[in-house]
Amino acid sequence: FSHSAGLKNHIRNVHTLEKPYRCELCGDCFRNGSLLNKHRGAFHSPSDAILEKVSCPICLEVFPTRSLLQQHVRSVHEERQEFGCLECGEVFNSFAELKDHRAYQHPEVGLPFPCETCGEQYEQKVQLTKHCRNAHPEQNRLVCAECGKLFSSASTLRQHREIHRDVRKFRCTYCEQTFAQRTPLKNHIRNKHTGEKPFSCETCGKPFSDSSVYYRHRIKCFRELAAKNKSEDPSLVKQEC
Repeated sequence: FSHSAGLKNHIRNVHTLEKPYRCELCGDCFRNGSLLNKHRGAFHSPSDAILEKVSCPICLEVFPTRSLLQQHVRSVHEERQEFGCLECGEVFNSFAELKDHRAYQHPEVGLPFPCETCGEQYEQKVQLTKHCRNAHPEQNRLVCAECGKLFSSASTLRQHREIHRDVRKFRCTYCEQTFAQRTPLKNHIRNKHTGEKPFSCETCGKPFSDSSVYYRHRIKCFRELAAKNKSEDPSLVKQEC
């Protein structure tokens, strides 16, 4: 080589693959200044260079834009959410992956919150509510004026409104206590009078008399089992040399 710069570029490009040229605007690294300049011209405008820099409040690393800071916080500092299958304990990185797994591996098992319109099932009520609002807007036009909850039929809305009016037409035959809906009455009878526990956790076998308590326990129990299986998986344990 006739110049030392050409030799240095050759070593980085062919042998070491070192990338010492870092873009101060986005953090991408390059093997030589020419590639860095081409990158700046293609992906950054001149106004980008004068933006006020922002620093991470956790590790104090500095970023040229707020969007890059937010991306850094999400990828480095925020705990990654995991989605676990309640039936077999397998853990996935997204709800879409979990949904596909359940469809193929556990098609016979239903979830506690099904959509009355299309049959789609969810583990949490908030997921079902979001689904109905997005997937069936034309069938969920009835809104409760008290709490904003959406309903697909006038009959279900009327039944729901009884909660706000405190109309208690379901009476306990044991103690005369009244309830606005049938499900709370059933839970009350099992909890206070008969002791019946028809709901059993598929993971640990613990029985429950209250359906809502059972569903909350089932999710918690699965997460504990998934964490235990993950810690005991030999493939996840670092091998000492």
